[in-house]
Amino acid sequence: MEKCGLKKWLKTLISQKSRANSNPWVGAFFVVFISSALTAVVWLSLAPNSKSIPNTHETSKALFPTSLFASHYPANGSFQKELVELKNKNQLKENDELEIHHSLLSVTDYLDIPPALMWCLLFQESRLDHLDGLESEKASLGLGQFSRFSFFEINHHLDRYDPNNINLIHLMFGRDIRPIMAKKKDLVSPSSYYSIPTAVTSSALYLNNRYRQLTRLLDKREINYNRDILWLFSAMAYNKGTRSVLSLWNSVYRKKGSKDFSLLVNDLQYFKATVEDSSLLTRALKKIWDETKARPYAKELKTHTQNISSCSINPLFQTTRSLTESAP
Repeated sequence: MEKCGLKKWLKTLISQKSRANSNPWVGAFFVVFISSALTAVVWLSLAPNSKSIPNTHETSKALFPTSLFASHYPANGSFQKELVELKNKNQLKENDELEIHHSLLSVTDYLDIPPALMWCLLFQESRLDHLDGLESEKASLGLGQFSRFSFFEINHHLDRYDPNNINLIHLMFGRDIRPIMAKKKDLVSPSSYYSIPTAVTSSALYLNNRYRQLTRLLDKREINYNRDILWLFSAMAYNKGTRSVLSLWNSVYRKKGSKDFSLLVNDLQYFKATVEDSSLLTRALKKIWDETKARPYAKELKTHTQNISSCSINPLFQTTRSLTESAP
């Protein structure tokens, strides 16, 4: 498809989406579909010749012979203190914490997600409040702050990136419990996102899809990467969409070249320096949103990534500052 033809096609889709807003599920479909198209467009701007990118996988293995993620979490002092305070104030009940823990270990074991990353993502999203949004009209709800787009993907496109996803639902619940919704009048239903096992499972599946989506693109081009760093990028995509990550990748590649891009997906310190670069993040997100949205979104994404990284990464790989600092 010619470039001008592609732009015209996307404009048509966006116009159709605006007419579909009267039906939220139809609107969600168009947003998901358009996002997938934009994902492909952004990624195509990266050089297709993967062999020009240096092989730093062995270097990465030498630097990080074991997982980057902590076996005990949260790893940073501020989150440890906040967790104790939540328990002391009875804002996190013991039974709820145990149910989150048991569900999390089950789903992360099946999907091969680092448990520390999954726990820290949920903590960052909701402070482990599985009923968040129950008494309000928030757009994002529950443990993993699911929106209508998240629900749409889990209910209608669960197997798009990993055909084994449905097996986890059967393993956890004995049957397909979809459609999953935020059922305010039936909190313990397996189909309610307010149910802890359902929320943990759905959030893990959504995160797993982001990881599979990103790794599929790199694998297709035979680009080596550190899988733990790709999980950190997946957490970024969980928060602001895969196209945000791809726009950032594209910005690094265009500005600094293939060598730095390889470092970005292999080296922890390079990853951290990149996501802490507010100007670079903002420029990348401005390719998706206008400046009034891109700037606050970049600030949110930077905080989100810093907090999850500080919470989940083994202290051996962190500086003293990253272990003690976190923003709300």
